[in-house]
Amino acid sequence: MDDDYKNENNNENQPFEEQEGRQGQDNSSDNERLNLTPEPEETQPEGPSGSVQKEEAAAVGAGVDASDCKQEPTSGGSKKTGKKKEKSGEKKKGFWGRLWSALKFIYMVITVPYFIMVVLFIVAFLAAVFSQDDLIDIEKGSRFARGGFNETVVIEGERDERIALIDVQNLITFQTSQQFKSRIKKIEKDDSVAAVIVRVTSPGGSVSASDQIHHYIQSFKEDTDIPVYSYMSGVAASGGYYLSAACDQIYAEPTTITGSIGVVLQSFNLETLMNEKLGVKNITVKSGEKKDWPKMFGELTQEQLDYVQNKLINPPYQRFVSIVAEGRDKLSKEQVLKLADGSIYYSEEAVNNGLIDGISYLEDLRDVIAEENGLENPEVFGFRETFSLDYLLRNTAEETGFFPRAEETLEKISRPELMYLWRLDN
Repeated sequence: MDDDYKNENNNENQPFEEQEGRQGQDNSSDNERLNLTPEPEETQPEGPSGSVQKEEAAAVGAGVDASDCKQEPTSGGSKKTGKKKEKSGEKKKGFWGRLWSALKFIYMVITVPYFIMVVLFIVAFLAAVFSQDDLIDIEKGSRFARGGFNETVVIEGERDERIALIDVQNLITFQTSQQFKSRIKKIEKDDSVAAVIVRVTSPGGSVSASDQIHHYIQSFKEDTDIPVYSYMSGVAASGGYYLSAACDQIYAEPTTITGSIGVVLQSFNLETLMNEKLGVKNITVKSGEKKDWPKMFGELTQEQLDYVQNKLINPPYQRFVSIVAEGRDKLSKEQVLKLADGSIYYSEEAVNNGLIDGISYLEDLRDVIAEENGLENPEVFGFRETFSLDYLLRNTAEETGFFPRAEETLEKISRPELMYLWRLDN
């Protein structure tokens, strides 16, 4: 009875088995038509289950019981899991490894800025070598190397009749005078400019540089008949007042310090330092007795002091007094001499003594200039220096002190320089 039942079930299931077999053949033929390839062996698991299935299939084909071919799973696992275990088994960096990495990072942080600075210096040097002119002229040469300037609006207004603003800031040097020259030459070619303001924020500087700016202002007035006003902000003393004397009128902020009419010459006596501290003795060979006056080694005698006073101090001092007397119609030379003892003056004192014409802020001065020259609402514009290698290197050297030039430092120390300068000595 049981055998008959099993045969009947087998006969009933046979159509379904044949149908499944046909479906399998159809699927395989479809895969062949679509060129479907099996996944790479590396992505297929080759663990215990995969190997057991392969061995069972082989055993069935050979007529061997598949149960005899089963194997226990190995501890090694698949190739994929083995690689993960190898990676996870790598040793992490120890203390010395992390320290070495930190030192390399610090080294890079320190050396990279210096490397960049060296490259910039090389480029600037090549630009200077291949430039055509010897002197620094912003309007000539490569603008990338030497730079230039652009106009910038300081006080908005009408652009038909404008007021130009030129800044003279900090210590007055040869570079200051060259920048001033380039700007005032540009203004001279601008037909829309009706007046010029020279804004001075400087304690003074070189005698020659201050006199050059004074000359540029006078020449501009003669060539264009355009009025020039001096506007003092903060400190505008000594050389700052010297160049202002060339302007038609002088105005200052309420808290401005000006005056300090005079000349100063400073030198050093290095005899004690060189002989006693360093053990270095100076040897000077000269063609005449006065060739090295004022000398840096040894105390100056009265004869030497009188010589320096008469030869170096008095001539530029007399010129300073004459410049002020010529520029200030309100003052005679005798009156200027009374004020020219090196004294400084606040704005109110300067007005009372005739050194300046009035106290004002820049906006109010614009209105005064407009009223005096028949302007309705003039625009005030200034100049902004454009980016260049010269600008980058100069400002980086001044602000950070990178790559100081030793020869320039020694030259400045050893060479006395006449200065229209007001400063406080410690």
